[in-house]
Amino acid sequence: MQDLSFAVRYVSELLNTAISQRASDIHFDPFAQFIRISLRIDGLLHRHDELACNAYGSVIARLKTLSSLDIAQQRLPQDGRFEWQKQHFRLHTCPCLHGEKMVARLLPTLKQQLTLDTLGLLPAQLNMLQKSLSKGSGLIMVTGPTGSGKTMSLYACLQFLAQQALQIVTLEDPVEMALEGISQIPVRKDYSLSYTDLLKAVLRQDPDIIMIGEIRDSETAQIAIRAALTGHLVLSTLHTSDAFSCVQRLEQMGVPKYHLDDCLNLVLAQRLVRCLCKQCEGSGCDYCRAGFHGRIGVFECLQNDEDFTKLHAAGIEKVRQGITTEQEIQRVL
Repeated sequence: MQDLSFAVRYVSELLNTAISQRASDIHFDPFAQFIRISLRIDGLLHRHDELACNAYGSVIARLKTLSSLDIAQQRLPQDGRFEWQKQHFRLHTCPCLHGEKMVARLLPTLKQQLTLDTLGLLPAQLNMLQKSLSKGSGLIMVTGPTGSGKTMSLYACLQFLAQQALQIVTLEDPVEMALEGISQIPVRKDYSLSYTDLLKAVLRQDPDIIMIGEIRDSETAQIAIRAALTGHLVLSTLHTSDAFSCVQRLEQMGVPKYHLDDCLNLVLAQRLVRCLCKQCEGSGCDYCRAGFHGRIGVFECLQNDEDFTKLHAAGIEKVRQGITTEQEIQRVL
């Protein structure tokens, strides 16, 4: 009973702290002598606490209970979700050498409306994206490493498109947050429902717009391209370092260049950089972390092999505008 009351209190305080400090993730790393707990804030990991190993089991049980996971299962990874103080969390567990490693991700909310003009695009880039989205068909790709904000950019695009009377369907692994007026379908590995399987099924229902969370294999790439060529607007992501690499990767997946020439509307490559705190202008205060507060996107847009502003140049423009620092651009890019 004492372990349970400790776990309830500890988890409550930890979740509240993560929310108040604007964390995106809570990391639980078990080691031989202690459990390290860290918060990821504005993209950087900050050590928060060290927990005794004999107290960790009750904390795991508490978080699994909140997430409706199997408390007894410790040998296999598990995924779950829960809500705390109107904030949605996704919990992932994975067995490792000294116990179960866990990550609780704070899922984005729509408290502030996602709009294209808040992403951080330069004026010419914003215009290019809006024109590409306004086309009735074709392919728009968003690329960048994990944690670079690709999903939020896609969601902002979907919010823009949802203002029209269109049938919009998303295939996601997992669904990050619910979007009003959009049919969102999670990939279900437990039922052998992959992106490819779901994409084939969805195309039979004649949607206007399809968002695919990620193109992971050649078959998905081929079906997505066919959909883009036959009157659908398709949005998706790839993990590549820049816009040109995205085109090369699609070609490596077997997509003919002439198909890309016909249907590829735009490639958007992006990163997230920390913004200088507006309260102290970067000198450091109680409101921020080491002079930074929040993050904003840095983008490059590739369209028909035209000249375009590269990621580094777009980042330097953010420095010129006083939004971030050159050191931050060098760190991220």
